[in-house]
Amino acid sequence: MENLKEINQFDIQVQNTSFGLITTLKSQQKQSVKDAVGFEEKVLFASDVEDSKYPFSSTFVLVGEDGQVSSYVEENGIMPTLFLSPIGEAYVSIVPYDPDKEMEITVPLFNREQVEIPKGNRPFLGDFIGCIADYSLFFDVNLWDARKQDKLLAIEVKRAKVKKKHNTKIHFPNKNAIYVDKDEIHLLAWEGEFWLHRLISVGGSVLKERKINPTHTYFSKILKLSFEEDSYVLQERDNSIYLDVISPEGIVEEQFLFDNIDPFYNTWPAVKIDKGTFVIRFNGEFGNGWFTIAGRELLEFFYSKGVQGYKNLITGEQFTIDLPDFVIHKIVKTKDSAYGVLLSPSSNASSGKDTVVVLQRNLR
Repeated sequence: MENLKEINQFDIQVQNTSFGLITTLKSQQKQSVKDAVGFEEKVLFASDVEDSKYPFSSTFVLVGEDGQVSSYVEENGIMPTLFLSPIGEAYVSIVPYDPDKEMEITVPLFNREQVEIPKGNRPFLGDFIGCIADYSLFFDVNLWDARKQDKLLAIEVKRAKVKKKHNTKIHFPNKNAIYVDKDEIHLLAWEGEFWLHRLISVGGSVLKERKINPTHTYFSKILKLSFEEDSYVLQERDNSIYLDVISPEGIVEEQFLFDNIDPFYNTWPAVKIDKGTFVIRFNGEFGNGWFTIAGRELLEFFYSKGVQGYKNLITGEQFTIDLPDFVIHKIVKTKDSAYGVLLSPSSNASSGKDTVVVLQRNLR
C-alpha cells in the first residue's frame, strides 16, 4: 500500500486560554467528523470532507498541543474507525468502495510501505475500548434486542501487523458495561435482583464473578471495576450525581458528588486520563457538556446551557466557542491528566459545517 498523502485543507486559528488550547479548523468544504483517538499526545480525528478531487475518501487530522495541524487523505476506503495497537500505533478500519458489497479492512494509519491490502471482513459495529496483551479490543451491545448477546472483537496485532481478528459472543446476561485495565476485562450487568460483576478472558470465558446488592437497579456508567480494590460506578438521579463505591467484599457505599443538574439524556463511557481520574460527557434537553472525577471528588463540570460555549458550574468560569448548535463528538486522553474535546456543529445545524474545534485541556 502507498502511504497517506499529506494535504493542506484547513485555515487554522489557535487561542491559548486559561481553559486550555483552542484550535479552530475551517475548510472550504463541508465536513463530518467520524471518529477520534488520542495519539502521541495529540488529538487524531477522522473526518469525511465533501471534495470532488477525492471521491469516496476520508481525511485524518492530527492536532498537537501547540496547535500544529497535519492532515492526510485516505484514498483506500470510507467509514473510518480509529484505534490504537497495544504498543500505541495508530490503526484504522475502513470500507473500500464497492457497489456490490460492504467489507472492512484494517491497516496501519501510517508507514504502509510494507503492507499488503488485507482480505476484508464484515464491519464490526462496536467501539474501541482499549488494549490488553497483543489485542486491541472493541465491544458491541445491542440495546434494542434483549435476545442479542453482547459481542467482543479482539484484533491481534504483532510486530506492527494485524495477525487475526477474534469475534466472541459474551454469555448472558447481556447489556453489559465493560471496563479494561491492567490486562483485565471486567463486565457489569443487571441479573435478577443483583449486579453481576464478571472478569473474562479475551475469548469470553468467565474467570471470576460475584453478585453485588446495589443501592438502585440501574447504573449510569462504570468508572472502575476490580475484585481486589474499590470499584466506582456513576449514578445520576433526582437532578444529582453520585458514586457507588463497591468494596472488594461487595459492600456498597454511596458518595454524593453534585446536585441541581438537569436530567441527562445520555452519558458516554468514562475516559480514563490518569490513575483514578475520569472524564464523562453527557447531553440533555438544554445542552451538552462533560465533567471530571478524581477519586471521590468532582473536579470540574462544564455545561453549554445558557452560554455560547461552556461554563464550569463549580467555579463559574466560562469560555466562548464560535460555533452554532455544536455537539461534542468525542473526548480522548492525550497524555496523563490531559484530554482533548472534539466539537463541531450538529447534524441539524444550518451553518458552520465547515468547522471543527479542538479544546486541549491539561489538569496539571
